Amino acid sequence: MGMDELNRIISSLERDRLRNLSIIGFAKNNPVCDIWQAGDSIAVMGTSDKNWIYFSSDNEDGFRHLVQLINPDVTSFGSLSEWMIPLLSKNRKAEWILSAGNYYLPEDVNLNHIKVASRKLTETDIPHILNHSLYKQYLSHEYLKDRIAKSYSAGIEMDGELAAWGLTHDDGALGSLHVTDSYRGHGFAKEIIKSLVEQCRDNDEIPFAQVEPDNTASARLIEKFGFVKDRDIAWMKVI
Repeated sequence: MGMDELNRIISSLERDRLRNLSIIGFAKNNPVCDIWQAGDSIAVMGTSDKNWIYFSSDNEDGFRHLVQLINPDVTSFGSLSEWMIPLLSKNRKAEWILSAGNYYLPEDVNLNHIKVASRKLTETDIPHILNHSLYKQYLSHEYLKDRIAKSYSAGIEMDGELAAWGLTHDDGALGSLHVTDSYRGHGFAKEIIKSLVEQCRDNDEIPFAQVEPDNTASARLIEKFGFVKDRDIAWMKVI
């Protein structure tokens, strides 16, 4: 698959940029192996920690046609609307499903200046991140290594220890935000978000984040920054 085809697909997706932030980010940030299209419905297969297929579709007939075209060996799917899940898992069992609200930061929202200095994450931070993460099921050393090498990241160090951190995922979403228990209450989460937003905007990208429905604290935090919920989104692995 050539760059001209990939650029054509990305241009098509950018006609509805907000709805397609996740699949556009995935296509830009990872090696793309294949593309399928059925009318306005699009599927992109690329490789980050494993092969993933990301979707853009608001038409069930077009989506059903894509499902028939895609590589049956791929088991990991992203940028899903809830109605897509039963169609993808009809003949296979879902090992896990992760659902979230997709939030973006409008261009006219300005953030306060950064008050606490942060640094880029490095590979040596990975064991510490994995040890404290609430999402070990979805993360791996290789995934974080790839993300740290390719993504925007920010870490705040206190007394020689990584106290707070965040990075952007393989679709460009702000994520993996965490503050260790010993350093909560210092506003570090806000400083990490500001750093990641600044890095996104410096590269003419729309900052966006995905928050699980029951993570009300994170939802409140990013809403205070001015993030707006656009839609619900999901990822799934089948077996």
